[in-house]
Amino acid sequence: MSPLIVLAADTAGLLRQAEVLRKAFQKALSTGTVSSSLPLGPTAVFVGANLDPQDEPASQYELFVYLMESIFQIPPAKCSECKKSGSVQGSTVILLSGGNPQRGWEFVQGLRSSLLECVCVIGISAGAMQLGRPMLCIVPWFVVVHEEAEGWPSEKALREAHQTISKDDILCLSSGTIRIV
Repeated sequence: MSPLIVLAADTAGLLRQAEVLRKAFQKALSTGTVSSSLPLGPTAVFVGANLDPQDEPASQYELFVYLMESIFQIPPAKCSECKKSGSVQGSTVILLSGGNPQRGWEFVQGLRSSLLECVCVIGISAGAMQLGRPMLCIVPWFVVVHEEAEGWPSEKALREAHQTISKDDILCLSSGTIRIV
C-alpha cells in the first residue's frame, strides 16, 4: 500500500484545501491495515532539514503543529520534530519542509523507506521537489515550484536539456496550489 502523497507549493494551498485533505487522509487511514496498527492514534513528524537557520525553524514547526491539528486532527502531543533519521519510523504523517532541497538532501534521502511506509507524506516547496525526479522518485514527475512569475524557466531548461522529457513529466506548482497523489 502506497502512502497518500501531498505536493504543495506552500502552506497556503494546504489551508485552502483543508477539507479535501482531511477526507483523503481519513480514507487513507481507514483502508488497508494501517488503522489497526495505530493503537495510540496517528502521529506526525516535521522534517526541517531543508531549512536555513534564518528561516526560523521554530515558527515553521509551530505552523506544522497547527496544520496537523486543524487539518488532520492530530493533537500537538502527537507531533514531533525529526532530528535524526530513525525518529520518523512508524509515523502516520511525515512532512518535508520547504527551504533549499540541496541543503537537506543528504538527510532526506535516508528517509525514503519510512516515507513509503507511512500513511501520508507531505512535501512543501523544496520537500515537494525532493519527492520527485531525480531525487527520491516517489512521484513520477520533476517538481518545479514558485516560478510562475518567470514563466517556469526550470521546466523549459529540463525539456531543452533532455529531449525525452515531455511537459507531462514535469509538475509545476504555482503559489497556493497542491497536488494530491
